Amino acid sequence: MFARVVASSVVVAAAAGLGGCVVRGPMTLSAAERASEATLVPGDRAPSLAVSEWVKGEPVGAFEPGTVYVIDFWATWCAPCLAIMPRLSELADRHGGRVVVVGLATVDRASTPTAIRRTVRRMDERMRFRVAIDDGTRTSEAYRRAARETALPRTFIVDGSGRLAWIGHPMHAEPVVEAVLAGTWDVERAGSERREALAQERRSRELWDVWVAAYERKDAAAQLAALEESCRIDPERMVVSPPRWCHTQRVQVLVSLGRMAAAAAGARESAAMPAFREDALALAELGWSVWEADAALAGELADRAEALLAAGRGETAPADAWEAYLRGADAGERSPAYAGVATVRWRQGRKADAVAAQRRALEGADERVYPDYVRTMRATLEAYERGGAGAE
Repeated sequence: MFARVVASSVVVAAAAGLGGCVVRGPMTLSAAERASEATLVPGDRAPSLAVSEWVKGEPVGAFEPGTVYVIDFWATWCAPCLAIMPRLSELADRHGGRVVVVGLATVDRASTPTAIRRTVRRMDERMRFRVAIDDGTRTSEAYRRAARETALPRTFIVDGSGRLAWIGHPMHAEPVVEAVLAGTWDVERAGSERREALAQERRSRELWDVWVAAYERKDAAAQLAALEESCRIDPERMVVSPPRWCHTQRVQVLVSLGRMAAAAAGARESAAMPAFREDALALAELGWSVWEADAALAGELADRAEALLAAGRGETAPADAWEAYLRGADAGERSPAYAGVATVRWRQGRKADAVAAQRRALEGADERVYPDYVRTMRATLEAYERGGAGAE
C-alpha cells in the first residue's frame, strides 16, 4: 500500500517542493525570470544596501575596503533562519572588525517590522550582529531576485574590494569567509560555478515540466527520456523536492516497461552515488521500487537504509540550535524511510520486521500536519498485523 501511495502522489509532493524552501514572503520569480540567466553572480559589484531601519548595530552606509561583509537574508517565520543565527554570531565574534555580519529581513505579512523587532529582542544574545529591515523590497530585489535565489535563509558574501564573492546557505559560509580573508578565494571560479549551477537548475525545471506532461498522458517512453536526463544532473541542483526523485521514478518506469535488468542497473548506479550513501529515505525508496526487478538488491538497499536509521537514533544532545534543527528536519524523513523499509520487509516475508518498521514509521509521523499520510501508515500497519490483507 505504501509504495502505491508514494508512486501515485509524486507529482503533488514534488510540485510542492519546487524552489526548495517554502517562501511565504513577496519574493517570487516569474516564468521568464526562472528561465533566464541571473544578473548577479560572484565577481559582480555588490549592490549597496537599501535599509528602512537599522534594528541593531551601526548602519552600513557603504562597503568599506578591506572589510568582508556577510549579508544574511532571513524572516521571522523561517525556522532554519533562526536556528543558524548563533553560528553567524560566532562567525562575527571570531573575526572582530574584519568581518561584518548583517541580518537583513524583508517585510511580509508575517515578518512585520514589529515581529522583526520582537524577534531581535528575544534572540538578542544569539544575534550578535547588525540587523536591518529592507527598504520595501529594494535590497531583496537587488540581491535575491537578481541572483535568482528565492529560498531562505540565503547568504551573500562581499569581499574586501566590494565584489560579490559567494552565494549560498549560511551553514556553508564559514570556510568561504576564511578563504576570502586569506586571499585564497577564487571569485572568478565561484562565478563560473554559480552560472553552471543555475543552468542545471533551469534544465531540471524544464525536464520536470516535460516529465509531468508525459506522466499525465501516461507516456512511459517520454517519461523515461526526461528521467534519464534528469538523473545526469547533480542532485544538489534539482529544483524539485526530494532532489533524488528522478532516480526512484526512473526505476519504477523501467519496471513498468518490463526492462528489469535496466531497472536493477539503474538502481545500483543511483545507490552508488555520494548523494545516496547517507540518505536513508532515498535508499528505502530505491529498494521498494526495484523489488520486482531484483529482490536481492531491494533487500540490500533496505538493509543500508535501516542501518542509517538505526545509527541516527543518537542519545547525545545537539551541540547547538542549528544541529537541533537539522535533527528535527531529519526526523521528518525518518517516517517515510521506515515505511519504505517495511514494504521491502513485507515482500521478503519478514512479517515481524515489517510490523516493527511500520510502527517506527507511524511513531515519527505528525498527524496534525499530514493526516492523510498518517491514516495510510496506520492502515498499512493494521494490514501487516492482520497478516497481510490489504498490505499491498
